[in-house]
Amino acid sequence: MNKKEIFVDVEDFDKFGLRQVLRNFANEVNWEIVEEDFDRPWGGYLKFDEKMSGDFLELFFPDIDTSEISGIRMCPKFLIVEKGARLSWQYHNRRSEEWVVLGGKAGVVLSDDNTEGEMMVFEPEDRISIKTGIRHRLVGMSNLLLVAEVWINTHEELSGEDDIVRIQDDYSRVRK
Repeated sequence: MNKKEIFVDVEDFDKFGLRQVLRNFANEVNWEIVEEDFDRPWGGYLKFDEKMSGDFLELFFPDIDTSEISGIRMCPKFLIVEKGARLSWQYHNRRSEEWVVLGGKAGVVLSDDNTEGEMMVFEPEDRISIKTGIRHRLVGMSNLLLVAEVWINTHEELSGEDDIVRIQDDYSRVRK
């Protein structure tokens, strides 16, 4: 099974319809969903048990050399971003992230510092690598944007939602 066989045109769904497609997919491949949140102001996500990381990488990130990250904790997720919605301008201290656009168009801004530069546009099958400490923002540029994301822990302390350092946020979630 490959990515093109799994996903239909995301333009045909609202976020809850796409969530159900993703749940059905997870059920078919026996991936355990450990968390989902579709109350995010930008859309929502499905998070899978980290035991699914190998299968997730094989399917969505086949060019990652898993021997180099063997034993490192990871977090596989699907992100659904609504049109015009922007995730925080943010960075992480304990993880890097890999993204692959699975459906829709993604706007992505990356920077070494807090200055938010120009947005780049990514299409389905495009991959984005975000190193620890790199500032980044994801923007939905189509009806819905579907992204496969994997966090790769880069620190002894496990990275989680508490490892989001928000510099700017459209939804007033910046930490003081």
